Amino acid sequence: LDEDEREKLKELTEEKKRLEESKQRWSDQVMVLQERLTTQTDRPEIILSFEDVMKTITSNFKHLKRSSKIATEDIPLQGRDFANDLKIIKKNVTNSEWKSGTVAKTDYRILVAGGTAGIGKTRYGRELFKKLEQDVNLQESIEKPISFVYLLLDFSNGLKLNEDDSELSIQILVGLRIAYAFFIWNNYDVEFTIFRQTVRLLKLTSRFNSSTVIAGIHKHLNLSVDRLLFLFLHIDEFQTIFEFSGWKADMRKDKNGKPKGIFKAMLYEVAQFMVGSNIYFVQPFLSGTAPQEVIRQKEPTMYSFEFVDCSLLNMQARINIMNHFATKSGFSEKTWNLQERMYFLLCDTGGLPRAIQCLLECCFGKKYERTDVFFENISSLDYSDIYNDVARGLDTMYGIKQWVFENKELVEVIIDRCLAIIPSRRPDLLSPNRSDTLESLERDQHLVLTDYSIDGRVLITVPPIFINIYIRALSPPTSTLKMSFLPGWAMEWKGFEIFVAEYVAFRISALFRLGHKTVALKNIFRGAYGSSTLLNKKVELRNTTVKQLRNKFPMTASATDKQFENVDIKSGMIVNGDKASFADSFIVFEKSKLIVGIQNKLRKGSFEVSDMQKEHDKNVTAIKEAPPEFDINDYTVITVFILSANFKGDIAGYCKKPLQDCLMICRHNFEDFFGHVFSCRIALQIARERNPNFTPPDHWLTVSTKIPDSIVNQVSKKRPFYSPQDLYDLDPWFKTYEKDINDMSYTLYTEVTDVAKAKKRRLEYYFYSYDDYYD
Repeated sequence: LDEDEREKLKELTEEKKRLEESKQRWSDQVMVLQERLTTQTDRPEIILSFEDVMKTITSNFKHLKRSSKIATEDIPLQGRDFANDLKIIKKNVTNSEWKSGTVAKTDYRILVAGGTAGIGKTRYGRELFKKLEQDVNLQESIEKPISFVYLLLDFSNGLKLNEDDSELSIQILVGLRIAYAFFIWNNYDVEFTIFRQTVRLLKLTSRFNSSTVIAGIHKHLNLSVDRLLFLFLHIDEFQTIFEFSGWKADMRKDKNGKPKGIFKAMLYEVAQFMVGSNIYFVQPFLSGTAPQEVIRQKEPTMYSFEFVDCSLLNMQARINIMNHFATKSGFSEKTWNLQERMYFLLCDTGGLPRAIQCLLECCFGKKYERTDVFFENISSLDYSDIYNDVARGLDTMYGIKQWVFENKELVEVIIDRCLAIIPSRRPDLLSPNRSDTLESLERDQHLVLTDYSIDGRVLITVPPIFINIYIRALSPPTSTLKMSFLPGWAMEWKGFEIFVAEYVAFRISALFRLGHKTVALKNIFRGAYGSSTLLNKKVELRNTTVKQLRNKFPMTASATDKQFENVDIKSGMIVNGDKASFADSFIVFEKSKLIVGIQNKLRKGSFEVSDMQKEHDKNVTAIKEAPPEFDINDYTVITVFILSANFKGDIAGYCKKPLQDCLMICRHNFEDFFGHVFSCRIALQIARERNPNFTPPDHWLTVSTKIPDSIVNQVSKKRPFYSPQDLYDLDPWFKTYEKDINDMSYTLYTEVTDVAKAKKRRLEYYFYSYDDYYD
């Protein structure tokens, strides 16, 4: 065991000892209370109210030291949109004010957060409650003061169902847990099982009806009758409730006379407090990993489920989290936001909150006690070591490598569908040898399913650091595509050309392995801007490999690779030789008589429609004049432009009137083409190109002019630069090269990786790019 593991074992051993001592102590004290109550049987009036009940039960409980249950600070969730959830809650509350009975119970919504482990479901509930407390519109809409109370009922940790609940009515079963969460958990050093045992031994169980407990909370808070008690009841790990089969007190029956089960009974019990009271209101919020299909089957007929959008955090949100810890520790944001490797680490988490937390703990310590040290030494850190520590932590947490070893075929299919951005359905079986549906894999493993279309299709997302663990567990990475997941990967421009070629070949092969014989070009070049006729043009598929040419196709009568072996240009994806008159890479679709050339344009100045037309015309001419040995002179040439340069023009206007036989992929639709996993890393790599915040000054200008040393010396002191004006303010000399200065990228890795903005742009141009994935 390493030092951390030994420390953890020591803590667990001490905790076990403490719990055993606690159980014995409370067992002894319960006996004392029993004897006291027995000697007072001739005075039943001793217990007159719920308040007296709680005083009797807690009279010998040990008060909790305030620091003992304070958890490590939560990561402040950024990038979550709670507007729709707040709107639903407001409607629930205003509906409850109607006394005429005109509001149907189905109009009351129970909020549900589902998804993979670590997506931040529990934290989402807490953050939603904080937003709720600040929602002025809610308080104004009901025209009365509100007291908000948040209660967490965790059914996997602390409030787990067991045999002692089997005979309890649902009113008591729920009431005991609400009472424990409000009166006991944060005030006394007592477990729920001891609390429940104490209540039973004192023969006070009947006093814990849920309505009595809620009324007791209202009184305990000394609230007047004209003040509303708003109880946000967060039921966590709710899937363990309907997995509990030992409940024998089920009084509700379905139309066939069968018991409805404990989960529905519990929802009916808590949801009743959403209706018709002007003293208190309960908003149920469920979080857990149960598949949506299962949840729907458990939905109570009198109320409705509303699924919240508990998605991955976009890059801007991750940056905001780092800014939070920097400023909270007294450092400026500039302290870290010029460290490009830190952005790559944030990118590799994929926006999964648990992975972000693991990264922060590796940087700042498990209790964030090393935050100051991290920021003080940020320029000298070994980021590869941090990456490897995070990977080990996640592997220990999730058991990733072992799962990959045991499910290699399944993992390869997941990699295909994830990296190739292939839509799937939740009930899909990814392997003929496994009974796991895609939805159950989301619950049990580390997949994130994102809604893709209105007919129920989803996209699979796996954080890059998990993909890297997958790949390394399967075999050592050798291709540029797989090596792009390694820590510290830096891509030269030729490397980007190879990466794009491998990525397109991978997409074609993945679609072929999934059984597709032909697809439209829009399925290969996903999200590309072009005419609908071109995007819907069908091409044949085959298993596709990448080959690199030594010579410049089609300038010579033969094609050879780096080893001087002859290459059949129709055999796969071909990476052309340097400075060839044709595309950077290309693929021939022989049956369709198409040759698709990919033209990658480095960020050097801007790029406009006329430039694209010239490049395409050059490609067409090259094929028409190709040596007859290649037999491609009558093939239609399609040019796909992948631009890191600024596109000079109106994207929406171009999409309405695109160039014939041309497709365009630029920063606006990188997310569509490269997908969630790759787009972030590619954007980070491209942002290095001619960026005054990260690249040396001698790379800033497209001309051979040297920037004066006196100016260069000031650059590092004045970074970051957020706009051309910042450089003009630094020294008017830059005005001489205004075009170059204006064309540079000034992002600190935020603009091009802001998924929220990208989604908005995709919606704007959606109609002109593609309507659906499959015909």
